[in-house]
Amino acid sequence: MAAVVTDIRVLVDRLLQTAKVPTGHPTWAHEHREGDVRLLLPLLVEGEISEANLQIIAYPRSRSLRFRLNLLYGRAICRLDFVDDEEHVNSFKRPDDLQLGPFTCPHYHAWADNRVFATKTSLPERLENARILDSNLKSFPNTFRWFCGQTKIDLSGFDIPELPASDLLL
Repeated sequence: MAAVVTDIRVLVDRLLQTAKVPTGHPTWAHEHREGDVRLLLPLLVEGEISEANLQIIAYPRSRSLRFRLNLLYGRAICRLDFVDDEEHVNSFKRPDDLQLGPFTCPHYHAWADNRVFATKTSLPERLENARILDSNLKSFPNTFRWFCGQTKIDLSGFDIPELPASDLLL
């Protein structure tokens, strides 16, 4: 019989090492800010619905390509911010290879860089450390595939969703 793991950091570590598969037929739903939309994809782990979800937040009214990808386990445990107008500054409690900032380019908040902010019983409220994305990640499909690769989300047989078009005439 396997021992029960009570350290949430270990549970997240294991989740990130395990293949996950998006499932269901979700639809875009309105987000809290007017015009923003989100898509929530439940994730299967070993054929069973898990507590993990993949969330896409889109900003169709933005003049430039703008979206966020979140791997959620109650709270965000990994996040990609494809934005160019929000300043990010990393924490002083960061890996040595991360620059302090500030920077305003697309970036990725990896669990490995933010695990230090978790405790045995709780996940961090904010992912404070981020890495600047490689400049070759310029489109939603390419960036989505990259994020899923980083978080072991298997996209075999899964159609990458299209970001919704603006509902305004610009």
